[in-house]
Amino acid sequence: MLVLKDLYFGYEKNKQVLKNINLTFNKGEFIGIIGPNGCGKSTLLNIICRVLELQKGSIILDGKNLDNISQLELAKRVAVVPQESAFEFDFTALEIVLMGRLPYLTRFQIEGADDRKLARYAMVRTKCWEFRDKYIKNLSGGEKQRVIVARALTQGTKYLLLDEPTSHLDLNFQYEILDLLSELNRTKKVTMISVFHDINLASKYCTRLILMKYGKIIADGLPEKIITQKNMSKIYDFNIILKEHPREGYKYVLPDITRPRITTKGP
Repeated sequence: MLVLKDLYFGYEKNKQVLKNINLTFNKGEFIGIIGPNGCGKSTLLNIICRVLELQKGSIILDGKNLDNISQLELAKRVAVVPQESAFEFDFTALEIVLMGRLPYLTRFQIEGADDRKLARYAMVRTKCWEFRDKYIKNLSGGEKQRVIVARALTQGTKYLLLDEPTSHLDLNFQYEILDLLSELNRTKKVTMISVFHDINLASKYCTRLILMKYGKIIADGLPEKIITQKNMSKIYDFNIILKEHPREGYKYVLPDITRPRITTKGP
């Protein structure tokens, strides 16, 4: 269980990006966080994985305060797929994926056969094994994204934080990656917490959705309860057409461009 209590954060003095965030993420959930640009979605993930330092509040991971968990121990529990990844050195795709095993190795230890087996499995599943020997800087944006997802899977954690995991991916790979993540969620009970810009992908794959705006939680619940005409219009200031998938039954939205945009007041 991951518990966020009374979280506040701001990049500038007297300007809060996150305000009074209280959330509990239960084991085995696939949670999607949706909302407009700048509402604090990525900031929230960066605080959970300690890229950003929490200013007020507390985070409890499996009964232990995050402040009392070492960076090494955190890396064994939580893996991250960031929105953007910068590479200072020209590693191969396989070397990048094997970095997911670093939390389990001693200082001068090299990867063993089991580590390489895990890396190969993850790369095959994400369809990037074929370019394992290519340098990461020579890969396309979509290929890099698949490598980063493979690295997170190789890390073997029970929590996976994903910031727009389908960014840079074409339509086919978007569904393949999310099918894989959904399978891990169901069969291995890996808790997924993912930021989505694509509401329809979030609706299809997530077991729970959190709506954010102006750094606050606006709604939290089952996708079929969250994706409503009222909620979507309120969050995105846009009229939408709400549909139900004819075969799978999940709700999806289309922009209603025939109607004027909604104007709402700020926070």
